[in-house]
Amino acid sequence: MVYLFSTADGGAGNDVFGVLDHVNNSWMQVPKAYVVENGAFVPNDWTKIIFNSVVWSRFPHMLLAFLPDRCLLCRCDGAWYVLRKDHAEFPHHAAHGPCSPPFL
Repeated sequence: MVYLFSTADGGAGNDVFGVLDHVNNSWMQVPKAYVVENGAFVPNDWTKIIFNSVVWSRFPHMLLAFLPDRCLLCRCDGAWYVLRKDHAEFPHHAAHGPCSPPFL
Protein backbone atom coordinates (compact mmCIF):
# COMPACT_ATOMS: atom_id res chain seq x y z
CA MET A 1 0.00 0.00 0.00
CA VAL A 2 2.88 2.38 0.76
CA TYR A 3 4.39 1.64 -2.66
CA LEU A 4 1.08 2.45 -4.36
CA PHE A 5 0.76 5.73 -2.46
CA SER A 6 4.36 6.76 -3.13
CA THR A 7 4.06 5.95 -6.84
CA ALA A 8 0.80 7.89 -7.14
CA ASP A 9 2.21 10.77 -5.11
CA GLY A 10 5.33 10.92 -7.27
CA GLY A 11 3.25 10.83 -10.42
CA ALA A 12 0.89 13.56 -9.23
CA GLY A 13 3.81 15.73 -8.15
CA ASN A 14 5.44 15.25 -11.51
CA ASP A 15 2.21 16.27 -13.26
CA VAL A 16 1.86 19.40 -11.13
CA PHE A 17 5.47 20.32 -11.82
CA GLY A 18 4.84 19.67 -15.51
CA VAL A 19 1.94 22.14 -15.49
CA LEU A 20 3.92 24.85 -13.72
CA ASP A 21 7.01 24.37 -15.85
CA HIS A 22 5.00 24.28 -19.05
CA VAL A 23 3.01 27.41 -18.18
CA ASN A 24 6.24 29.24 -17.42
CA ASN A 25 7.97 28.15 -20.63
CA SER A 26 4.90 28.90 -22.75
CA TRP A 27 4.61 32.36 -21.22
CA MET A 28 8.24 33.10 -22.09
CA GLN A 29 7.70 32.01 -25.71
CA VAL A 30 4.22 33.51 -26.24
CA PRO A 31 3.73 36.18 -23.57
CA LYS A 32 0.17 37.11 -22.64
CA ALA A 33 -1.21 39.42 -19.96
CA TYR A 34 1.88 41.41 -19.10
CA VAL A 35 2.98 44.99 -18.55
CA VAL A 36 6.43 46.49 -19.05
CA GLU A 37 7.84 48.02 -15.88
CA ASN A 38 11.35 49.49 -15.94
CA GLY A 39 12.17 47.53 -19.08
CA ALA A 40 11.06 44.16 -17.64
CA PHE A 41 8.02 42.07 -18.55
CA VAL A 42 5.80 41.64 -15.49
CA PRO A 43 2.76 39.31 -15.52
CA ASN A 44 -0.45 41.03 -14.50
CA ASP A 45 -3.22 38.45 -15.02
CA TRP A 46 -2.39 34.87 -14.04
CA THR A 47 -5.77 33.55 -15.19
CA LYS A 48 -5.03 34.57 -18.77
CA ILE A 49 -1.50 33.19 -18.50
CA ILE A 50 -2.51 29.77 -17.12
CA PHE A 51 -5.52 29.28 -19.40
CA ASN A 52 -3.72 30.48 -22.51
CA SER A 53 -4.57 28.36 -25.57
CA VAL A 54 -0.87 27.84 -26.31
CA VAL A 55 -0.33 26.19 -22.91
CA TRP A 56 -3.13 23.66 -23.18
CA SER A 57 -2.53 22.76 -26.82
CA ARG A 58 1.05 21.73 -25.94
CA PHE A 59 0.31 20.18 -22.55
CA PRO A 60 -0.44 16.57 -23.69
CA HIS A 61 3.01 16.49 -25.29
CA MET A 62 4.53 17.59 -21.98
CA LEU A 63 2.78 14.81 -20.05
CA LEU A 64 3.89 12.21 -22.59
CA ALA A 65 7.46 13.46 -22.22
CA PHE A 66 7.33 13.05 -18.43
CA LEU A 67 5.90 9.53 -18.57
CA PRO A 68 9.08 7.65 -19.63
CA ASP A 69 11.08 9.64 -17.08
CA ARG A 70 8.66 8.69 -14.32
CA CYS A 71 8.79 5.01 -15.32
CA LEU A 72 12.58 5.03 -15.51
CA LEU A 73 12.80 6.46 -12.00
CA CYS A 74 10.48 3.73 -10.71
CA ARG A 75 12.52 1.00 -12.40
CA CYS A 76 15.80 2.42 -11.07
CA ASP A 77 14.43 2.39 -7.54
CA GLY A 78 13.51 -1.26 -7.99
CA ALA A 79 16.99 -2.07 -9.32
CA TRP A 80 18.57 -0.36 -6.32
CA TYR A 81 16.60 -2.56 -3.94
CA VAL A 82 17.53 -5.66 -5.94
CA LEU A 83 21.22 -4.78 -5.66
CA ARG A 84 20.90 -4.21 -1.92
CA LYS A 85 18.77 -7.39 -1.50
CA ASP A 86 16.35 -5.41 0.61
CA HIS A 87 12.53 -5.33 0.63
CA ALA A 88 11.93 -8.33 -1.63
CA GLU A 89 8.43 -7.36 -2.85
CA PHE A 90 9.28 -3.78 -3.89
CA PRO A 91 11.48 -4.68 -6.91
CA HIS A 92 8.80 -7.14 -8.04
CA HIS A 93 6.19 -4.37 -8.08
CA ALA A 94 8.60 -1.97 -9.78
CA ALA A 95 9.42 -4.49 -12.53
CA HIS A 96 5.90 -5.81 -13.13
CA GLY A 97 3.75 -2.84 -12.15
CA PRO A 98 2.66 0.17 -14.19
CA CYS A 99 6.27 0.82 -15.21
CA SER A 100 6.81 -2.51 -16.93
CA PRO A 101 8.39 -2.59 -20.41
CA PRO A 102 5.13 -3.34 -22.30
CA PHE A 103 3.71 -0.12 -20.87
CA LEU A 104 6.56 1.90 -22.30
